[in-house]
Amino acid sequence: MSTEGVSRKVKNIVHSIYLDHLSDEAYCKVKFKRALGSELDISNPQTYNEKVQWLKMNYRLPVFTRMVDKYEAKDYIKHLVGEDVIIPTIAVWESAEEIDPSILPDRFVMKCTHDSHTVFVCKDKEKFDFEAAKKQIGKALKKNFYYVGREWPYKNVKPRVIVEEYLEDNNSPSLLDYKFYMFYGTYKMLSITERASQHEVFIDYYDESGTQIDMTWGYPSSGKNRSFPKSFPQMLQLAKKLSRDLPFLRVDMYEVNCHPFVGELTLYDGAGFDRIEPAKWDKQLGDWIDLEKLIRGGYRLVLFYLVKKTYQGILTFDRRIEEHKCADISMKEVAA
Repeated sequence: MSTEGVSRKVKNIVHSIYLDHLSDEAYCKVKFKRALGSELDISNPQTYNEKVQWLKMNYRLPVFTRMVDKYEAKDYIKHLVGEDVIIPTIAVWESAEEIDPSILPDRFVMKCTHDSHTVFVCKDKEKFDFEAAKKQIGKALKKNFYYVGREWPYKNVKPRVIVEEYLEDNNSPSLLDYKFYMFYGTYKMLSITERASQHEVFIDYYDESGTQIDMTWGYPSSGKNRSFPKSFPQMLQLAKKLSRDLPFLRVDMYEVNCHPFVGELTLYDGAGFDRIEPAKWDKQLGDWIDLEKLIRGGYRLVLFYLVKKTYQGILTFDRRIEEHKCADISMKEVAA
């Protein structure tokens, strides 16, 4: 490696260490400016990307960690909508060294449970490079995905490797990914993702009426006007149930022989750093995220909690007075 290459590498390492030690808000402001070219106004968010940053910093429920964990999420989804929409799990390991090819079928999907990039689709086990996969997975398991986009739910996800059944639809040459954009259980938009190859991804968007939207979000459009899945009604009901109490949730699904499967749940699409074009759709998506409703709901919960605690305190105080009176009477009876 040249002197210039070494210098660049050292500079990147130092910069990475610097970013890792920033607060979530400071980090997101730096990355937002770098990714989208504008200042992040966290005090008055208007666009989708701005509101996602607000949600990452201000709306943190413990259950979110289960929802983004690709293994734990299966149990969470099963509890809400049933087991028949869960992609079957073949194996779970805690390290790359534990991966055992002998127990795997000819075709499978292998992925890390704690990030969103480490995925291997195997269509022929004899040709699959297990050593290369183990090397990449080993590196991924040592990284905390939270630091990439400061998506808080990933911070405490246990790093593991999961192997799932390979899904194949007899009615389609390639398995399409249907992503439902839900806002407090209300369906507003659908994206259909086609992975033509490992490095060739196309995404098309449709509004709630089924009309194609002229927009891009990180990936180009295919230029096709695609048909909706036959199980769309069932998918929509699943998405509504899974997103009912959340200001925003992207529910990812597949269709296999007219049957829906839930792939994963996404709380912050693009971590709030991907450019949405034209910009009016960044604003429109932001309008659909009702932070006022979330804040009002939070105030009601706090008020309910305070009233409950006050009421419990009064009851406890009254009970102690009664206990004291009874004890006093008993002592007088004993003395008599």
